[in-house]
Amino acid sequence: MSHKYVWMANLLKEQIFMHAKNDPYKLPTERELCEKYDVSRQTVRRALSILLQENLIEKRQGSGSYTTGLRMESSNNTVVILISCDNEYIYPSLLFDMQSVLRKEGYPVSVYTTKDQIAAERAILEQLVSNPPRGLIV
Repeated sequence: MSHKYVWMANLLKEQIFMHAKNDPYKLPTERELCEKYDVSRQTVRRALSILLQENLIEKRQGSGSYTTGLRMESSNNTVVILISCDNEYIYPSLLFDMQSVLRKEGYPVSVYTTKDQIAAERAILEQLVSNPPRGLIV
């Protein structure tokens, strides 16, 4: 038999993924969740901690819990960085910083270089249209 908090975490995940295409939204308060699902505050807190560990929500002290915007499949969270070249002096550290921040937040990163060729940029963008990334940095 599954624990109530696991059941509740799965229920909240479904709601989060229904709203995943929208901007991040605020979850109901712990008290509201307790009343709505007739569970204890401890059950709600354990369910929310599962979502927090899976990087699906973030807690803001004094404000509540908000969705992070991540989708269930990590491949659907990919952020693409499109640059003209990657060997100029500024690009390696800039790319490293962007990748570090994005990965820390749960977004896989793909980097494409166009080598200053319009045809290469067009081909990359056409490829991305068929399988759109979560974000694009150009």
